[in-house]
Amino acid sequence: MAHNGRFTKGWRMRGGVLAAVGIALAGSFPASAVEEGPTLGAARSFAVLGGSTVSSTGMTEVTGDVGVSPGTEITGFPPGTIANGALHAGDATAAAAAADAAIAYGFAEGMASIPANNLTDLDLGGMTLAPGVYKFNSSAQLTGDLVLDAQGHSDALFVVQVASTLTTASGSNVTVIHGGANYDESRIFWQVGASATLGSGTAFKGNILAYASITLVTGSSLIGNALALNGAVTLDFNVVKSPRGGSGGTIGRPSKGRSEMAPPVGGLDTDAFARIDGKYFPARAARLERSWLRVKVRHLDASTDYTLWADDPSTVGTELVQFDSFSTKPSGNFNYAKDTKKGDALPFGATLATLAGKAVEVRDSAGTTTLLTGIIPTMTP
Repeated sequence: MAHNGRFTKGWRMRGGVLAAVGIALAGSFPASAVEEGPTLGAARSFAVLGGSTVSSTGMTEVTGDVGVSPGTEITGFPPGTIANGALHAGDATAAAAAADAAIAYGFAEGMASIPANNLTDLDLGGMTLAPGVYKFNSSAQLTGDLVLDAQGHSDALFVVQVASTLTTASGSNVTVIHGGANYDESRIFWQVGASATLGSGTAFKGNILAYASITLVTGSSLIGNALALNGAVTLDFNVVKSPRGGSGGTIGRPSKGRSEMAPPVGGLDTDAFARIDGKYFPARAARLERSWLRVKVRHLDASTDYTLWADDPSTVGTELVQFDSFSTKPSGNFNYAKDTKKGDALPFGATLATLAGKAVEVRDSAGTTTLLTGIIPTMTP
């Protein structure tokens, strides 16, 4: 089922201009010739983007932004976690990403493919594909292993056009060979005319641009972006990593932030202050992913109990919620720290990305009097 309406109108001429190039791309397969492809634009940072809703069950792990537009509902974060990104539920950032995803969808759909690259009625399992544009006149199925041979080029472009549904069987895999350690998986595009479903345990690569919905069945993983233009993105104990990272920073690089806490106007303890430090270390080689949050409180009353409050990112309202308590030392100082490397959980079980920009306060033990106020810093590379 091809869609030649809202998302493809205006791209036919561009597709025609590309026809001659497409023959060269798919014919001799030199990766250097496969240079012009879809551009995700503002959608580049979104590991997950739905049109109607985004929902997650269990401990899904997403690296990159998670958003929905024009819908506004995102559920399952937490317990799902987001690294190097943030939630964008129907905001301007998500709207811009949705618009650019639609443009990328139309561009990919309009790219020309030679007859020899028409794979209709064939299973992708067991195939090895060179860089190029491939086409399915109806649905596409992957059962087993699909190999994409980059032929020595780290920027080799692969585009697979699927007129209706894309489905993978349980345990299927997409792998890239001869692309080098720095191969960019964002150069793989799956333009899907209906919905895409990744079967349980599937290890998939590339940007999925689906006209309707995208479903990742339990335990499947994606290195790429799951972008559903009109429908829902449904997740269940998955790992999704955008090759380009999210608004929280660039994948592979540590990010950090710092902010200050001070007494509110008319506060009781005008000498008190605090510094908030946060740092995120993405997984790399033998290094495990790590986040830590530290609050250094100074000049409060000696040996006194206090409570910590913040805006819970999993709730819609802005009312602060208590997440911990502490007792100052005889000096009136205290160092609060949470480090995931040591098995600690951040406040509310959230991530640094979702906590960024949230209000935080130090209050008395009863939680009725505010001594210090501040904002949790945004992580930047």
